[in-house]
Amino acid sequence: MPPKTKSKCSGDGSCKRGRCNDCGRAILVKGLDRLNAEDESFSMGGYAKQKGRDEFSRLEEGEGLEQNRYSRAKVDDNVVQKAVDYVTSKKNIAPLSWGSKSTKLDANETVELPCLTRLEGRDQIWKGYCLHTNDDETRIGRTLFYNMTQQSRRVGRE
Repeated sequence: MPPKTKSKCSGDGSCKRGRCNDCGRAILVKGLDRLNAEDESFSMGGYAKQKGRDEFSRLEEGEGLEQNRYSRAKVDDNVVQKAVDYVTSKKNIAPLSWGSKSTKLDANETVELPCLTRLEGRDQIWKGYCLHTNDDETRIGRTLFYNMTQQSRRVGRE
């Protein structure tokens, strides 16, 4: 799993448009404490209640809260790289003699790529990919593979 990063929540509602889990827990616990004074039918688990009280105290003192952010990926980068290498091998695609395609990588970077064509249908390339990879753990799923090999409608057009 990629390393987590921390961000500071000021408690002023600016984090995730005021909906961060830690602020929500702190406010919920404080509200439940008030409700339980009148009616004890509302409850919350011991650890969550204690953590919420601690977070609410920190917010009252103006300290802010530390939030952990995780980055998750469904497929390992190495598995995706192997799939891309297989699909872009010379037995599966060939460059066209005309044109190139501008592809935007992000807001600031655009790269010029040659126009390519598949030499076989996606089904045949998928079957070859399955034979090329021995087990399911080192293979991307069929839908992801088909999405990756989908023909662009903008090939060769600016």
